Amino acid sequence: MTTPISSDADYTSALATAATSAERSLDDARIPIHILLTAQFGELNDNQEEMLRDAAAALDNIAEELHALRDIASADQAVATARRDVVRIGEILRALQPELLAQASRADVSLIVNIAPGLPSTIGAFTQLRDAIRLTLADDIRYAIPGSTVTIDASATADEIRITSCCGASRSVSVSLLLAERLLGGQGARLEQSDGRTTIAVPRVAPPGTGGAR
Repeated sequence: MTTPISSDADYTSALATAATSAERSLDDARIPIHILLTAQFGELNDNQEEMLRDAAAALDNIAEELHALRDIASADQAVATARRDVVRIGEILRALQPELLAQASRADVSLIVNIAPGLPSTIGAFTQLRDAIRLTLADDIRYAIPGSTVTIDASATADEIRITSCCGASRSVSVSLLLAERLLGGQGARLEQSDGRTTIAVPRVAPPGTGGAR
């Protein structure tokens, strides 16, 4: 049985957790950088290079988490003012596929993407829908077990377009998923999660003259 991934309390708690995590990552970056700047080193040895790599990774985490927090803060306004057009979900997935494959390769994860032919269109804000899909699928890849396979299936029922991602790893709700849920909610869509499976459900709309599926 699938259920909405968060309540308002979950949303607030995750924001606080993300802020704390960002502060911790900042400290992780400051300590090795301070050591490297204040000590008199010659050529860097393996340990020093590892410290620099760890610092760079920590700074990347800070940037990602703070960017997500900033996006969440502005998401409601963006959804409220966004232009609504015919959006072809199949085209979004095909455009995102190279980026997702590259991320899967870096994470040592195999990626399979199945897009049903003739996937219908919807009506919504293209940027918000694209970003929500990217955030959700990238999050599943990020939390997948190295060496495993993430399978993404896109199909349609009589009422909606469904993008299902199965990474086989159960986890707590991340800031990325909370932002994706917020963006999807403004488009009349929803995000659900259950037993290592994440589903985006978008209302199926094929207005006269749009050509329907693409």
